[in-house]
Amino acid sequence: MQNRSFITKFISTASISIVLSASLLHATTSITNTDIANWLDNGEFKPKNPSNNDISMNISEINGRVYGGYSQTDEVKENKLNIEGGIFNKYIYGGYSKNKAANSNKLIIKNAAETNNILGAESKENASNNEVHLINNVVTGTIFGAKSESGEVNKNKVIISGGKISSVSGGKGNAKASENSVTITSTTINSGGITGGHADNGKSFNNTVKIINSTSTKESSKSGITGGRSYSNNNSYGNMVDISNTNIQSKEIEGGRSQDGDAYNNKIKIFGKTFINHIGDMQGGRSKNGNAYNNNVTIENATIENRSIYGGYSSNGNANHNAVTIENATIENRSIYGGYSSNGKASGNTIIIDGGKINSQIIGSRAFLDATNNTITIKNSITIKNTDLTGSSLIGGMSFGNQNAISGNTLNLHAKDLSVVSIRNFENIYFYIPKGVKASDTVLSVSDTTETNLENTKIGAAVLDSKFKLKPQERVTLIKTAGKLIKPQNLDNHINAMIGVSAFKKYDIYADENSLYLYQPKDTTPPKPTINPAIKSFFQSSLASAAFINYGGDLINDMINSNEIKANNIFGIISGVNVKHKTGSHIDAQGVSFVTGVSKTIDSLSYGLFFEAGRGSYDSFENNVFGNGENKYYGGGVLFDLELGNDFYLDGSLRAGKVQLDYKSDDFMGRAEFKLKRNYIGGHIGGGKIFLLNSLSSVDVYTRVLYSRIFSKNQNIRGDEFYFDDINSIRLKTGIRYTYKTDENINIYGGAAYEYEFSANAKGASLGYDYSVDEASLKGASAMFELGSNIFNQNGFDININLKSYIGQKTGVSGGLKVEYKF
Repeated sequence: MQNRSFITKFISTASISIVLSASLLHATTSITNTDIANWLDNGEFKPKNPSNNDISMNISEINGRVYGGYSQTDEVKENKLNIEGGIFNKYIYGGYSKNKAANSNKLIIKNAAETNNILGAESKENASNNEVHLINNVVTGTIFGAKSESGEVNKNKVIISGGKISSVSGGKGNAKASENSVTITSTTINSGGITGGHADNGKSFNNTVKIINSTSTKESSKSGITGGRSYSNNNSYGNMVDISNTNIQSKEIEGGRSQDGDAYNNKIKIFGKTFINHIGDMQGGRSKNGNAYNNNVTIENATIENRSIYGGYSSNGNANHNAVTIENATIENRSIYGGYSSNGKASGNTIIIDGGKINSQIIGSRAFLDATNNTITIKNSITIKNTDLTGSSLIGGMSFGNQNAISGNTLNLHAKDLSVVSIRNFENIYFYIPKGVKASDTVLSVSDTTETNLENTKIGAAVLDSKFKLKPQERVTLIKTAGKLIKPQNLDNHINAMIGVSAFKKYDIYADENSLYLYQPKDTTPPKPTINPAIKSFFQSSLASAAFINYGGDLINDMINSNEIKANNIFGIISGVNVKHKTGSHIDAQGVSFVTGVSKTIDSLSYGLFFEAGRGSYDSFENNVFGNGENKYYGGGVLFDLELGNDFYLDGSLRAGKVQLDYKSDDFMGRAEFKLKRNYIGGHIGGGKIFLLNSLSSVDVYTRVLYSRIFSKNQNIRGDEFYFDDINSIRLKTGIRYTYKTDENINIYGGAAYEYEFSANAKGASLGYDYSVDEASLKGASAMFELGSNIFNQNGFDININLKSYIGQKTGVSGGLKVEYKF
């Protein structure tokens, strides 16, 4: 007893000592003018401990360097240096290690009259998770979240509010630079560059620069703003520059930049009352010797002057699949390029203009080699400020080397009363005639008095207003030129114009020396519209909702089949699925379903309440129409399991909720999209018998009938009204499962089942044309094979892991994790 008492007292005393020591290590030390001399080492402020310092400083002036933590030989970490006011003539460090790493240091400076260089941390090795917070300071030197001589810089932050600054870098290292950030708010930027993350010999990715409500001076035009920058043969990707409500003058603005590697998935966002004016350019992603692809520039409600804009730019590689989106902005002078390559190809780039005033060349791509398959889309959905392109030219592609600059280049026009200087190098021009267009209106006017050559151009038309009509001899001018028009070579005088999305209507199309027209001939009975067979895609895609609801139903009855509610439980189940369904064509669906609830057992009856939800994506294929989108559902229900004796059992469930389908397709002479929200119900009834083979193994033979119903709904799609009928699914599933008990707490099982879907037909109609759409269906047989394991009594928890594969009407795999807690 005495020994035990001594040990208890010793442990308690040691524990208190450790706590007190930890508290002392992190206790704040205040430094003022009266005691600063006691801390100086050759004029520099250096704490004795390399780590875990918490220092608050309020002094008038210091000429030497200031460190929150310092070491020549050790890692420097978890220091906090808080400075209020004063003049600092040399460097300030949150933490500094000459030969090791410097991590998780924090530097806060408020109201300093003048400071030089500021670093959250500097190190020989890695420097991560350091922070710099600056509030109303004047900084004449460079600001670093972290700087590393030979290591990585990751997850460092610089947050600046108010005051005046020069150069800023979230992180600068020799190796990888990732997830560093610079946020500048209500600050004056005097000079120098701003970079989220900088890597001399590594990748730069997921770095961010955000500038809000700030102003830069003319001096700042000497350097640029870059989200992430890499040198050598390293990629720069996932970086972003985000500027809002700011007046900017800088050399260039780049989402991501690489010297010899690729620049991809970088972004620039310019929005709000932002004004940008200088000699440099704006590039979503830029590479000198690598490729630039999948980069994006978005400009909203801003003014850009005296600079070119590039979605992606490469000097010696390719620039493919980049995008520029401009919404209600003013762009003056220079050019807008989806992609640009000085010595390679530039293809598949996109430019979208929606409102605003553009006075520049708008070029899908420009390259030394091919400049093909680019798309320029002109919208007019902004009602406050229409799209003004009076001083602009629309060019599908341009090639320095006289290579292909026409093939696949497409111009989409969604507005009327547009005026441009010229158009050229488009293989396709599609007119999406908006609501309100009437006879004698003009869609596009060309002011160039020379030649407008459409010889190799194909013309398409879609009418977005299902009430659009032309009387005999009435016409809409599609293109009107001030010079000579060379009409399309393959113009056959007829065009099937898509009306809404449901139908095509035949109009004549003809050209004279100056214009191209959509025309209703004289003395002819206007032909009746022909139904667009592609609308079946809408209803086929709605089967993705039915399939997803059925996945949730399978999750419920599988849980019952595993005997996992035969106790007082709290349970949670998550399952992922990747399955292809044959529907006449097919649907590919991926998603995750989740069920949680409680259950209780009284004698031979087990019952429970549950909540369910799921989310996933799908791709649908119907002839030549590709649709895709997302599915999500949520609901709840009840379930039961009843033991009947002699190892027979009966089980069932009832469920109800809401399901939403998002659909989009670009195969309707442009985008067709909608969100369809519907109610659903479902349930199952089934039973089986368990055959005990011996003390370790058993066989479960079962049969179930599963039902679900998604209720009908009307939906408007691009001006056309559609009726989506109920989808009723009735499935019969019969199967066998063998279970083997490996020890007291673990069993494994395997099984197979046959499933037949009797119905699940997606029917509906285009109401405006009284046309019933050919139904698509999930009807058919499938086989399922499963393998899994149950792990019991893990501190009150039971765990089930399973994997399934399917062949037949549906093919693919699913897998899940189920956890129950017995109380």
